Amino acid sequence: MVTTNWKEHLWLEVENRGHEIIRLAEQFQNTPETGFSEFQTSRMLADYFKHIPNLDVKWGIAVTGVAASLYTGRPGPRIAVTADLDGLENGHLCGHHMQISTMAATAMILANCGIMHWAGGEVRFLACPAEEYEESEYRKKLLLERRIMDWSGKLDFLQRGLFDDIDAVISVHLADDLPERRVIVGFQTEGFWLLRLICEYQGSRFRAWCQIHQHLQEWIRLVQADGQRRVVLSEKGGDGAIEIVLYIFETSYDEVIQERLIQQLRNSIRQVFFRFHIEKENGYAPFSQDSVLTDLASQQITRLLGKDAVMIRPVIQGATDLGNVARRIPTIQPLIGGTRGHTHSQSFHVVDKWMAYIFPVKLMIGMIIDILFGKYLLTNRKTVK
Repeated sequence: MVTTNWKEHLWLEVENRGHEIIRLAEQFQNTPETGFSEFQTSRMLADYFKHIPNLDVKWGIAVTGVAASLYTGRPGPRIAVTADLDGLENGHLCGHHMQISTMAATAMILANCGIMHWAGGEVRFLACPAEEYEESEYRKKLLLERRIMDWSGKLDFLQRGLFDDIDAVISVHLADDLPERRVIVGFQTEGFWLLRLICEYQGSRFRAWCQIHQHLQEWIRLVQADGQRRVVLSEKGGDGAIEIVLYIFETSYDEVIQERLIQQLRNSIRQVFFRFHIEKENGYAPFSQDSVLTDLASQQITRLLGKDAVMIRPVIQGATDLGNVARRIPTIQPLIGGTRGHTHSQSFHVVDKWMAYIFPVKLMIGMIIDILFGKYLLTNRKTVK
């Protein structure tokens, strides 16, 4: 009964602040910045956090990351709320602005309502840079300068220990082309790893590319033969060298199989090129939603929108560094409707602002209340380190 009363009170507060939450989301949407360069975005969030009472704020982690905590001062579950700070060069076409506004509004409402005086545990807000896997040369430079510890924000935060004592991780994300007031839960995303293949050649670039293409197609057919993987490639390079980047998406992550596939590619390319180089990057692990958190999210969705609003999908294409977090800690990231178009495309946009911006705050707060008050036991459920 205690949790029910708190939820009703805080959900009403979310509705009362609806215009403020929408305005906040649109402010973040207007400042898209690429990975580890989210200076304006992170400053806006840090400034917002600093006006929230009892919130311990740290800014500039891994160049632009922000961390803030609400402590109860009593033992209990430790929850991490995550958001991605980065956008794409041509805009926030991935929906990360909604994650940031959801995090900010959740922190503000929890801190001001007094619930932390009654609960036990901690809510930690981790705004992570660089979820999108791009700008490799810039990130290599940051790594060499030791300004970051890993390729993406959450991988860096993992190495810094910001997730070490966390019992559950909660995030939200906008769904791909889902205009209805529905939410996707219980799914798994792909992971990926990539290969950079650089082949040096003499003579005709067209002839060299044709030779590479023939052997690559044979290798791609081999990789995709069991239906467990798909390959996306891009090509660049100037005179004398061709660089090809191969993204291998898969729902498993077996490094033994990966090394075997790399050796097969090496043997194939060696037949036509004497001078070549293959470099592997580990990418992101597949992301599986935690079953207990999925049940918890489904209960909130059913109560707020009705049982038909809960959508279960087994596998969704794409990858996120949240998969690496989920290998260690129970994690969930429901996909929220109210959108049209495909993420990462110019057609992607919000069509239902209540669903895209206000509902996620209510969902997040409902889950946090149930965990803080012990309705769902999460302690000691961590997976393999």
